[in-house]
Amino acid sequence: MKEFSPHNSHQQEKRVANEELDNFRLISRHHSLKLLKQTERERQIILQCTILPGTLSGVIGPVRIWPTTYLIDRENNYRSQLIAAWNISLYPDWHQVSFEKKIHRITLVFSALHQNCKQFDLVEDIPEKGAFVIRNITRNQLGIYEVHI
Repeated sequence: MKEFSPHNSHQQEKRVANEELDNFRLISRHHSLKLLKQTERERQIILQCTILPGTLSGVIGPVRIWPTTYLIDRENNYRSQLIAAWNISLYPDWHQVSFEKKIHRITLVFSALHQNCKQFDLVEDIPEKGAFVIRNITRNQLGIYEVHI
């Protein structure tokens, strides 16, 4: 009989999370194409974010985002405003996520950044711990980014 190994358990959870992420990518392609057309018209910035287990409170549970979440141009500190958020609630409400899920995907839409912006940060400016912060996102031509939180 094989003994339980925490290392093997972690590897299996990681494999399941990667499978779920691959399945989501297939489903979300159509959604991404629609967002791309909108981005081209309005120069909005789209972040498709994957919340992985262990990145917030150790497990995925309720999630929310504050309206004081910005994209900040690293060169001139210009703040791009959060316009819309899918699959996550705005503060003070919480979006319930099943504890069985290994990953959770959200989509954030921001106002345009300056055309000469080369790098920016995602910063949730909040008065408590657990803020979303992703540094040094390199600007691309499409305006759609996939990030891991």
